[in-house]
Amino acid sequence: MSIMTDERDLLSNGLYSRSFGRSPGEVLGYTTVYLRGLQETGIVACLKHFPGIGAGEVDSHEQMPLVSLSHDDLLAQDLAPYVELFQRKDDRVRCVMVSHGGFPNIDIVKGVTGGLLEPASLSRNIVTNLLRTELGYQHLVVTDDLEMGAIAKHCEIESAAVRAFLAGNDMMLICAHPGTIRRGYQALLAAAREGHVTKDRIRASLKRIAGMKAITPYPKDFDAEKFKALSEETTALNAKLNYKYGGSI
Repeated sequence: MSIMTDERDLLSNGLYSRSFGRSPGEVLGYTTVYLRGLQETGIVACLKHFPGIGAGEVDSHEQMPLVSLSHDDLLAQDLAPYVELFQRKDDRVRCVMVSHGGFPNIDIVKGVTGGLLEPASLSRNIVTNLLRTELGYQHLVVTDDLEMGAIAKHCEIESAAVRAFLAGNDMMLICAHPGTIRRGYQALLAAAREGHVTKDRIRASLKRIAGMKAITPYPKDFDAEKFKALSEETTALNAKLNYKYGGSI
């Protein structure tokens, strides 16, 4: 949901084509429509990449983007759509993904691996203090993929998983390797057994996870014919885009 400006168009962070707009109002408008459309079909939407990495100069798949906005500038730009959506009475936003961006003007932490900054996904100041306390968001929070370069180049998965949970995330994404998933799980299990994570903290996340499951429709039975038709439709659309724009989906 990062907001693009003319200066951000030139950045090589991989986000230019993924933004919903160039101003807080435009992002909010398109996000609201897309969010409603997804959830009316039974798909639970997730807002990302909190608190915004559109101003970062690099791709977090490779390394940690630095976002040098002040707290007030962040609220006025990238955070503005989140703030508006969180305040709406329909309580439509039920999941937020936290980025691996570093925010030197609002979150300096000395003595951590990788320098003076913690990635937002591992930062209690971002996840708990900013997202949950200051902005009042109380539903499910997940990390971006902990196997991305912004994390993996500086932190073993065991430490990343535990730090992410202690920061306030409810679920940690580990998206590529089953062995890495098991290592993250075992580290969280050990942290709980050794008392580094309180029972109340675990219960709070389990309650939010259960709340998400309660509003998620049960998957429909697999229909091979519908899948084949959708695949053919997507292939045809992709070919059309390639012909017309030289791009693809």
